[in-house]
Amino acid sequence: MDKLYHITKERNLKSILEKGILIGKKARRKGIAVHGPLTEIYLTNDVDRILKTQAGKAWCKRNHPIVFEIDVSNITVLPVKYHSGGTYALSDFEYVVKENILVENIKLV
Repeated sequence: MDKLYHITKERNLKSILEKGILIGKKARRKGIAVHGPLTEIYLTNDVDRILKTQAGKAWCKRNHPIVFEIDVSNITVLPVKYHSGGTYALSDFEYVVKENILVENIKLV
């Protein structure tokens, strides 16, 4: 896997293109948006699935989502673990990165 995608609000476009996607910046999480210190970055291989099932029409209408293609060939990527009924399952479409994503690894789609 060399490429994954990051979905964010349109208002984050300039900052990401200038600085990258940075761990530790202030953020908050609600739905697919983060509210609190950013400790991991979520990526996906299925943008449509995330926008339809996790973001929803209302979030998309309010936030004008943009999608970045991320070159993950030199980044450690882990599948998201979901807890269900006492066991864990690994996601086949959602991944986390626990390091900064530099501008040179980011492309606006």
